[in-house]
Amino acid sequence: MSLFSDDLYKFVTDEFFTLILRKNKLYFIQNIYFKLKNLI
Repeated sequence: MSLFSDDLYKFVTDEFFTLILRKNKLYFIQNIYFKLKNLI
């Protein structure tokens, strides 16, 4: 089940750590949730 390419995975990971540093984890989780929901 590899829906994510390496580039996308790297992008998401970088965005994830960036938002953790900004202490916006909740926003990040909601943002990813809606992005994934729109893909389905």
